[in-house]
Amino acid sequence: MATGKKALDIFTPTVGKRPDIGVEVAERIEGRPRATEPYQKVTVTLYERQILNLDKVALVIRERTGQAVSRAELIRAERVGLRSQKAARGPKGAEPSDALPTARAGPPAKGR
Repeated sequence: MATGKKALDIFTPTVGKRPDIGVEVAERIEGRPRATEPYQKVTVTLYERQILNLDKVALVIRERTGQAVSRAELIRAERVGLRSQKAARGPKGAEPSDALPTARAGPPAKGR
């Protein structure tokens, strides 16, 4: 343990004005930010491969932009994308189920 003048200097109060280091800190928001529209909290069950896919996409986004993205944000963005695709097709477009990604790796079942 240090003794002498240096050891005692750490307990002396700082006198005078604090130096301006030029760092602006944004005001912190308490709790969840207010939503612009009504929402409900839901739980979604996904397969391991789907979670791995979401994590890979989040990692690529973080590498390219430096921003962390949650799985929930990716799922919401995908839903918005599907909605905009459906709107672009128009009312006489394909069935809504055609826009959904397929969950199986093999060929479609017979009768589809």
